[in-house]
Amino acid sequence: MLPRVVLWASLAPLLLTALPATGQPIQPHLDRSEQLFLDGRFEKAQALLDSVEVATADQMDPAARLLLAAQRSKIAVFEGIMSRERTHYEAALAMLRPHQNGLADVDDPTIRAAFMSALAYAHIFNTHIDPTHRDSALAQFQEAIQLYAETTDQAGEALARALAIMLRFTRHRTNRDTEAMLALIPAFETEIVFARRAGNPMALAYNQRHLAAIYREASGALDKALSLYQASLETRLQMGFRPFIPASYFSVAEVLADLGRTEAAIEMYEHSVKAADAVAFRRYQFASRMKLGDLLRTQSRLTLARSYYREALEVAEAGDFPEEADEARRKLDGLH
Repeated sequence: MLPRVVLWASLAPLLLTALPATGQPIQPHLDRSEQLFLDGRFEKAQALLDSVEVATADQMDPAARLLLAAQRSKIAVFEGIMSRERTHYEAALAMLRPHQNGLADVDDPTIRAAFMSALAYAHIFNTHIDPTHRDSALAQFQEAIQLYAETTDQAGEALARALAIMLRFTRHRTNRDTEAMLALIPAFETEIVFARRAGNPMALAYNQRHLAAIYREASGALDKALSLYQASLETRLQMGFRPFIPASYFSVAEVLADLGRTEAAIEMYEHSVKAADAVAFRRYQFASRMKLGDLLRTQSRLTLARSYYREALEVAEAGDFPEEADEARRKLDGLH
């Protein structure tokens, strides 16, 4: 049975915390869009912000414009993550660039930091266009961290710090530099403590998840990896962040499979399938079904394995993912 999901009543918007200084207050609209975002209802979240922008275009001051652009960009990034359509990433960056000059008109470091964090996040997902976007993202996160340090917004600082160290980790992972990955363990432990103290569950879950990946991939400490992946999953379930729950179930399943706990892994992959279908997270709609097919095949449960491979093929064809579709066809052919 899936654990009960409880939305933290005290959860503030994860990037956006300040009211505009003048004009019509838009914070209630940002709060509502954040709840839609957490629920994976991205189109409705964007539609809400679009309507706010149209209705208050002549009343918003520069601070409000920065906040609105940052929230819209963040949602667009996640639309891209879920759908695997890169145009969303490019749109996310385009939403922010016209407002960069407006930073000079805003004195509040919290608002400036929130905007810089959103800009950095958009850069992360545009490395397919130009790898230097990663360097831009890291520099912008560092600037955001410095700005947050001037404020009382430790929650915002925790998230910027979590994403900055994530960039360092992913660079080492891409380079297969296990020594550099292992060297990050103390830093991740520090960030976990900071995120927990700051009360930012998003940052906490990121840090737990990436530290788990280091233990699994660089040191082979599977028990530690499993414990951290489970903690990250629980954090995301508690905060009600539906978009990334499929990935968390998937990671727990991967380690369980590594440990030879096949039945437990199958159960977690099944949870990942259900959670991915609920929010149309294409990557895990496909990958979790393929993993289920693989495990069931090892148990000679060929009818059920075939069913999952066929479903995976349908997901790949519907999303126009030819490589994944070919992989699913090969698996199906191998059952005959």
